[in-house]
Amino acid sequence: MKVFFDKRFLQTYTGDPAATSGRLDHAYLMVKERYSLVAPAPCSREDVLLVHDSCHLELSGRPEKRTHLLLK
Repeated sequence: MKVFFDKRFLQTYTGDPAATSGRLDHAYLMVKERYSLVAPAPCSREDVLLVHDSCHLELSGRPEKRTHLLLK
C-alpha cells in the first residue's frame, strides 16, 4: 500500500483543535515505517469532480474563500 504524504500536512493551518501541532506525529511515525510514502501531485478538475460537486470546486478555487485551506 502507498500512502500519499507531504510534510506540509503536519503544519498547523487553523485554530481548530483537530489541526493542532503534533496531531499526526504518532500516526506519521507508525505509517512511515510500514508503508511507502508517495508525494501527492495536483489533481485535475475532473478528479475533484469525482468526489465533490461543482459548487464546492468553485468555492475552493476563490482565493478569498480558501485561505484556511492553503498549506504553505
